[in-house]
Amino acid sequence: MITPAHENLFAAYKDNISFETASSLLSLLQGDSSFNVYNTFMINMYDGERLIGSGGFDLGSNSAAGIFSVYDPAYKKYSLGKYMIYEKMLYCKRENFTYFYPGYFVPGYPSFDYKIEMGKPALEYFDMEQGKWCSFSNSKKWEFLK
Repeated sequence: MITPAHENLFAAYKDNISFETASSLLSLLQGDSSFNVYNTFMINMYDGERLIGSGGFDLGSNSAAGIFSVYDPAYKKYSLGKYMIYEKMLYCKRENFTYFYPGYFVPGYPSFDYKIEMGKPALEYFDMEQGKWCSFSNSKKWEFLK
């Protein structure tokens, strides 16, 4: 459930990032719809009573997809975005999910490169030219990212 504290956290996060995102957390999750069609779970992190991080992920039957991870800019040095991805993965592991998608990355756009370093030996991508899933770590296709 998105609360005013979540929206305040999102606004603070949005003011401190270098890429464009939705106008609000609710808009990010639902767009123009009045409800969320996905089975979205959230992980929330607190420092005492203060919400300092939140991460959402959508659950399917055997997989999950990371949708967002936002954090209070005052806590940036603690890598809460990465930590929330690990927490999402641990949840999926406990629930016996087969796959977890940490969220998109954009080749050549360094703000999202941390996602390709997490669990790199198991990371795969769908190669549309070959029509199959390929290992990210063995691919020459992404050499320019190194």
